[in-house]
Amino acid sequence: MFYSNSESRYGVFHWGVWMQRGHESMGPVITADTNKVGAQLRIHQHDLFASLHNTSYPKGFSPGATDKTERDKMQKATQALHDGDKDLWCKSDTECFALRACLVNVWTEPHVDCSDMEWAMISPFGNFDNGEFCIADLERRFTFQEGYIAGIRGKRFVHFTRKWSGSRICLVSTMHSAVFRQYAKRHDSEEVVSAHGTGESEEAEPPQKRAKRRS
Repeated sequence: MFYSNSESRYGVFHWGVWMQRGHESMGPVITADTNKVGAQLRIHQHDLFASLHNTSYPKGFSPGATDKTERDKMQKATQALHDGDKDLWCKSDTECFALRACLVNVWTEPHVDCSDMEWAMISPFGNFDNGEFCIADLERRFTFQEGYIAGIRGKRFVHFTRKWSGSRICLVSTMHSAVFRQYAKRHDSEEVVSAHGTGESEEAEPPQKRAKRRS
């Protein structure tokens, strides 16, 4: 659940690609916050996404240093998206997060990221005091000032941010698990088709069945 800072403007924006809840058969779709903006805002949005590229490399590098397998899975799934689904927001061929949530002057109660992949990367910006990053399972809180980057296995650990004063924007980079599942399913299907083309599947076929099919 989200809570707002009543002294400032607030809101939550989602940029990139996700799966609409209850409509996974539609496949990954561009979020409305990314796609449905007017022509005047489109120019500024392009500049915004280009500037966010400055955080993409360290956000991708950090999980790669601790969990390269997971990072590589997310990177492959992101880069495999159709060009039309990522041209607006993806500015790097090494991008591994298909979705960014931008929380403007809002905070959340303790939670886990049950619908997302293992890793989430978080960066706060603005002019604020306090707002420590807390991991309830560890009973620890950490200084989390503007410009910091934190990585967390958000699907495993209960986490939240303490209240702050001032104006605070938090950028959370992640990927819906359903987006990766569809990529993995499509990738596995392509491998099966490729195997049929090279004869590999025939070798795996039981001899009796293969002989019957050939007769």
